[in-house]
Amino acid sequence: LLPVERAHGESGGNWCTLGIREGEDCLLWTERASELAGPDRRLVLGGMGLGAAAVLCALDRGLPESVKALVLDSPFFSPKRQIRYMVRDRLHMRGFPLLLMLGGYARLFWGRFPGSLDGAEALKQNERIPVFFAHGKKDSMTPYAATEQAYRDTPAPKILFTGDISSDAEKELLKTYGEIDIDILKVAHHGSRSSSSDYFISHTMPEYAMISTSGMYYHPHYQVLETLKQYGCRYFITKDQGTIKVYLTRLVDFIKTEKNEFVIIR
Repeated sequence: LLPVERAHGESGGNWCTLGIREGEDCLLWTERASELAGPDRRLVLGGMGLGAAAVLCALDRGLPESVKALVLDSPFFSPKRQIRYMVRDRLHMRGFPLLLMLGGYARLFWGRFPGSLDGAEALKQNERIPVFFAHGKKDSMTPYAATEQAYRDTPAPKILFTGDISSDAEKELLKTYGEIDIDILKVAHHGSRSSSSDYFISHTMPEYAMISTSGMYYHPHYQVLETLKQYGCRYFITKDQGTIKVYLTRLVDFIKTEKNEFVIIR
């Protein structure tokens, strides 16, 4: 389903409420999607900008069990923070008394103060629903730093998929984003020695690593395995252990292999 936010397109309403009412709409759409798809169907909620803010406001209110994942593209995490960012950083205006006036207006016409909802705090309490973050560093409408901090604060296990990047790309990744907090690493290029460098592993410090390879071209390379062991990272290899699955559940997160190996992540 691709609902259009209130006061946009053909949707009703005269005012955008920066997620306050949109979060309520998101919950109603979630209920409607469950009705259409059936109670046992798993749902993924996603949005960009204001749409992502609506998803976060819905999370702050409490999402049903049918929601299994969130996709947040360039979100802002609080109506109050977004208003402050736009007024101070974008318009270069003094925050007081404009923020106070806008807060009173929101309470009068939207039913809640902008500061009463905070998606970042909701994410800190979220231990059930996996979240995918996407945000460009050159975004001028919503601050990238807020997404980066939310990523670090989210308590769920963090998984990095590296594709086939080389050690040069690993260095560029760390140069751009700094030390990356991850729990599980999908090892690049089937465990080739052209990546998973000592420098990269020492700055990401994954607890677990997954290596997808059939053993062709002698992958994974023994140097990669030694590097992972050096930094206390337990690795799983598909050619030895078969399919590797990561389960994120309400009670416990764990890794299970086709050979029935079972490891609780945390």
